[in-house]
Amino acid sequence: MRKADFALQTLLLGIIPGSMIVYGFEGLFIALYVQFFIGCYQLISGVVKVGTIKYHKPLVQKHIKIYWVLVLVYFLMLGLLGAVGNDEVVSIWLFGPPWLLAIYFYVLTILETFGPVKQKKRSTFLPNINL
Repeated sequence: MRKADFALQTLLLGIIPGSMIVYGFEGLFIALYVQFFIGCYQLISGVVKVGTIKYHKPLVQKHIKIYWVLVLVYFLMLGLLGAVGNDEVVSIWLFGPPWLLAIYFYVLTILETFGPVKQKKRSTFLPNINL
């Protein structure tokens, strides 16, 4: 299931640069539509991850919790900015931070699917020099 989650997110995120290459500036509107579906999918996937959090590694558990704190902060700020009524700031807030959240969740999915990057063992040859 993890690899299917990774594959679907990769496909959705891959549509964005593809549409920008093929359609130019109009591809930006496709990106906005895809952003909505990526967000919905990642929120649903995040709920599933919370439901199965005890089966994840401690590092992934920590990042799931961080993700949900960031999502909560995002929606609280969006509500606050909407109440203030500054349309320009709300427009920026609707586009910028969701991409950061989407990228963070995608990296979390990669971490969950493939594991953390393993550090190479240090060589015993000239141990004081980093090569």
